[in-house]
Amino acid sequence: MAKALEDQVLTQMEDRRPIASDLQLEPTGRRVRTLFAGRTVADSRSVMLLIEKQRLAVYYFPIKDVQQDLLVPTSYKSAHAGKGEASFFSVKVGDRMAEKAAWRYLNPERPELNDYVAFYWDKMDAWFEEDDEVFVHPRDPYHRVDVLNSSRQVKIVVGGEVVAETPLPLQGQSRVLVSQRQRQGVQGHRLGLPSADPGVSEDREPPVLLRREGRRGLRRRRAPAAAGIALVIS
Repeated sequence: MAKALEDQVLTQMEDRRPIASDLQLEPTGRRVRTLFAGRTVADSRSVMLLIEKQRLAVYYFPIKDVQQDLLVPTSYKSAHAGKGEASFFSVKVGDRMAEKAAWRYLNPERPELNDYVAFYWDKMDAWFEEDDEVFVHPRDPYHRVDVLNSSRQVKIVVGGEVVAETPLPLQGQSRVLVSQRQRQGVQGHRLGLPSADPGVSEDREPPVLLRREGRRGLRRRRAPAAAGIALVIS
């Protein structure tokens, strides 16, 4: 039987990811779900992405966001350099069983892997990122930009005034564009947006300021935390 893609070393992969070590765990900033036999096995807005050189990226779910009653322990274990010994679990829903479909590191070499669970992509029935069903493994955020339909509430506040709000945003993601935001996490946080130029009368009106976001020089200035311009994602 061929190895699962998650277990393969992809020597032909051109690796342009700016990671300092052979593996790196990063927050995704997106909601990810995986389903099996009609049940949601894991659903989290705190998913981490494990990036390894010459391997596919893998989603890791906090154990608290996994339906642990659907996980059946197995005797199978596997050692992984830099991570430790993985303990494997089958996923069982009713009469259906996905053998050795999930794994976690009970005593990881990397502390940040503690209390996280990963799943083999092809052993689950369906995967969703935000509100979109996806059919391939996690995309490399250092190689491409993703835009997903989302049902998160997004609000832009300028000077205490709500100038834009939607329950159905399109979420864009790229490490090249928003790596700092992704490392810090965005849920429930207020993020500084470009600041206004007091010498430009149009910038004194928040809606006009947003429409003029592309004006030369404006994008290079960052508002201080107390400037009253914020992006709020819930």
